[in-house]
Amino acid sequence: MQIIAHQIWRVRNKYFGHGDIQYNVLSNTNLENAAKVANQVLVARYLCKRLIDHFSSSKKVLIREIYLFSGHTLGNFVGSISQLENEFKSDFNNRDAKIYDVHGAEIEKYSIK
Repeated sequence: MQIIAHQIWRVRNKYFGHGDIQYNVLSNTNLENAAKVANQVLVARYLCKRLIDHFSSSKKVLIREIYLFSGHTLGNFVGSISQLENEFKSDFNNRDAKIYDVHGAEIEKYSIK
């Protein structure tokens, strides 16, 4: 979950808000690039769903399909790190995600490929 959150934060900084303006322009030049950006929304939705599941007082799992459609299915993120590194890969710098224990101490770094 921490690695997924890291990617979401880095993608946010790359594509939106305080992002790389030149890259923003390039990412909106065609459907393929726009789909890559939209796929990152699936990653963010997955993290939100998992956090709701974790912090819900009912402890009921939120049943929700998370697909992206555009005439056909473009993607479905299921939370695997290999998906982040392959299907949902995004161009951003600082690929080292810090992993913390329950007390907030850094225990390792994972470099997203």
